[in-house]
Amino acid sequence: MIQNDIGKHLELIRLSKDYSLRTAGKLCKLSHGYIRDVELGDNRKTGPAIIPQPQTLRKFAEAYQTDFNELMRIAGHIEDVKSSSTVFNTINIDLNNVLFVQVDESNRVQFHQSDRIYYENMTLHEFMQLEELLESNRFIRVHSGTYVNLNHISEYNENSGHLQVGRGETGKVVEITWVRGQMLKNEILRSVAANKRLNMDSKVEFVQQPAMLKVRNLQF
Repeated sequence: MIQNDIGKHLELIRLSKDYSLRTAGKLCKLSHGYIRDVELGDNRKTGPAIIPQPQTLRKFAEAYQTDFNELMRIAGHIEDVKSSSTVFNTINIDLNNVLFVQVDESNRVQFHQSDRIYYENMTLHEFMQLEELLESNRFIRVHSGTYVNLNHISEYNENSGHLQVGRGETGKVVEITWVRGQMLKNEILRSVAANKRLNMDSKVEFVQQPAMLKVRNLQF
């Protein structure tokens, strides 16, 4: 049922942000009881199913920092030729294990690890917050929408503008623009040299503090 889809979707977003019902109520300027009724898919007092109206969905979108049009589609207020609901599961990932982060052609944010890729839809505000987090955890912007973890760069070919990220069969190649390459050349080369020393000296154990990030991983 459509109303259950929108309720479940809103509940997943709320939980992914660690909002209690009361916190969500304050942010949305709605009663926490109403929010719970929406999540459950029915009105516990009157019985009829609840489908939030557009003005109410706008409050949810602004408070949860999520896409208003997506909520409108899931609630059935506008038609969508694609699936009426986006399914995701909330996971915690350590940015130390992420090779690079990239925005794809569908405007999904991809988190590339050596053995898997996680996908998340983000608002512009959420992505701007993510950029700040990445830059504070040794990620560099190599071109628009792509950030590479300095701790995982194993090779840099200045002529081709190719960065080898990771090692062996699980390694990946990411391109850096000429301008960014010139700006970041020294920092990249220092990181490559440091990473090689750590890789060669098995006696040295490099311990990093976890940099955990909660991701609403899309299910395809």
